[in-house]
Amino acid sequence: MNKDIISKAINMISVAGMTATIGLHDNNRNISVCAISCIKTEGLDVAWFSTNTTERKADLIRKDNRVGVCFFNEQNNISLTGEAEIITDDKLKKEMWLDWFDNHYKDGPTDKDYCLIKVTVEHVRLYVDDDIADFNIGSN
Repeated sequence: MNKDIISKAINMISVAGMTATIGLHDNNRNISVCAISCIKTEGLDVAWFSTNTTERKADLIRKDNRVGVCFFNEQNNISLTGEAEIITDDKLKKEMWLDWFDNHYKDGPTDKDYCLIKVTVEHVRLYVDDDIADFNIGSN
């Protein structure tokens, strides 16, 4: 596999605050897709996001944790699928806190309505600079 495409993809998604889309299963087994800002990535293995604990996204993940995340720009597409979990640990919430979260969570990092979404990636599909890669994590 071309390691260059992987490096380019990692660089593209490593920008905190980059908008992605996340696909979740709803109660009727339909796919619900919405925009979400990424806090941090760990290579292509893990992606971190935030949401409100009372948001529909958090509720859907608690019911069915299989998710798909897509980062994209004009010509590149990075699709990650795996399992999500809702994290409410105060220490992790403080570590992941970004200044602009003040606009959403009035009580800061300890706000009870602030939680993290940790996506552990199982499969990656890349289209970056006209190169394509498709692999399971652990097999690249």
